[in-house]
Amino acid sequence: MSTMARVSPVPQPRLLMAEHEVKAALRRLGVQVPPSVLLAPADPVPSSFPFPFPVVVKVSSRALLHKTEARAVFVGVKDASELQAVASDLRERFAGELLLVEPVERPGVEAIVGFFRDPVFGPCAMVGVGGVYAELYQDVAFRRLPVDEAEVGAMLDELRARALFEGFRGRKVSREALVRLVVAVSRWVEEMGREFGQMDLNPVFVREHDAVVIDAKLMGQDG
Repeated sequence: MSTMARVSPVPQPRLLMAEHEVKAALRRLGVQVPPSVLLAPADPVPSSFPFPFPVVVKVSSRALLHKTEARAVFVGVKDASELQAVASDLRERFAGELLLVEPVERPGVEAIVGFFRDPVFGPCAMVGVGGVYAELYQDVAFRRLPVDEAEVGAMLDELRARALFEGFRGRKVSREALVRLVVAVSRWVEEMGREFGQMDLNPVFVREHDAVVIDAKLMGQDG
């Protein structure tokens, strides 16, 4: 009889919503997200949108957690011809799924905003330097929920790179817009109750007058 221990499979995170659903919920909270067009599998691919090219095209599905690794995101699609080719490729590899088309947003200082359920403290918030530098610098601050604007401001003050959100080298950013975003989403997280597991908003572009969520994921608690 073998003495090898049986290893239980590691639970995989479970998406509660597809990206377009998360962004619709954020929009209802007053949080800024890019304008978008959702294409069903049988929809013709438009040659124009209410926003200009270049655009971003993503598969929006509750079954796809890691879109980038699955090559389910195309950024900077420059015209209708390229869009047609991208849509054909995605529809062939992800049959039956929705396609989310958004404009390429003006860049800003990239922040990461996250919420998660800690086994001891319960729902918590995280904010810090986001985008491609999130893993490199791991410059983030944490708080147990609830948080108010003063608390989120204190979180930003703890960051090593806090100057990025204070107009470093004359770059204008709305720290206030980022603070309001964190507080608004934190209230939604609290309302979700036990179903909530984790939310990742990364990157969030913090610009002179606003903060816009570029990518959003919402996971359940149990995986």
